[in-house]
Amino acid sequence: MDIDARINEAEVCRSMGLFSESLYIYEKILPSVPGHAPHIHMKICKQMELLRAEIAKEEKDVDSDRPADEISLLRKTTISPRDLAAILDSALAFQEMGLYAESVSEYAKLLSEDVPPEKLIPRLTEVLLKLHSASHAVAELDALRVPHGDRADQARRRDGRGHARPPPRAAQPPCPASCS
Repeated sequence: MDIDARINEAEVCRSMGLFSESLYIYEKILPSVPGHAPHIHMKICKQMELLRAEIAKEEKDVDSDRPADEISLLRKTTISPRDLAAILDSALAFQEMGLYAESVSEYAKLLSEDVPPEKLIPRLTEVLLKLHSASHAVAELDALRVPHGDRADQARRRDGRGHARPPPRAAQPPCPASCS
C-alpha cells in the first residue's frame, strides 16, 4: 500500500468536506504505517482527531439547522383563529422545517373549522407518519377527527370520505343451530 498516496486521498476528501470518508481512509491507513515512522503515525492520529471534531460539529449544525429565534418567532406569531389560510400556511411551514408536532397542532386547529377534510387529511397523515408508526398515526388521526361542537351531528352522519353513512341496520336474529 502506498501510504503517501492514501494520505493524499484522505486530504482530498477532507478538503471537499467529505469528513467521514477521509476519516475512514485514515483508519485504514493507520495499521499499515511502519513502526519506524512514528511521525507519520502521529500525523495520521492528529488528522483523525481533527476529523472527528469536524464530524461532531457538522452533526451539531444539522440538529440546529434552523435558528432558534426563527422557530420561536413562528411559534409566537399571532394568527386570528378564523384566518384559515394563515393557519394552513403555518402548518405547512412547520412541516417543511421538520417541526412535525407543531404542524399537527396547526392542522388540528383547521380540523375544528369548516375546512374540507379531504384537503387536510392527506397532509396531516403525512406528518403523523413522520412522528409515529403507522398504527399509532392512525390512532392519532382518529383522535384528532373526533367531532367538535356543532359539527358533531354532521360528522356522525358522514363517513371518512365525506359521504353520507347508511342508516344503522336492525339487529339480526341469531342463526338457528341447524345453520351451523
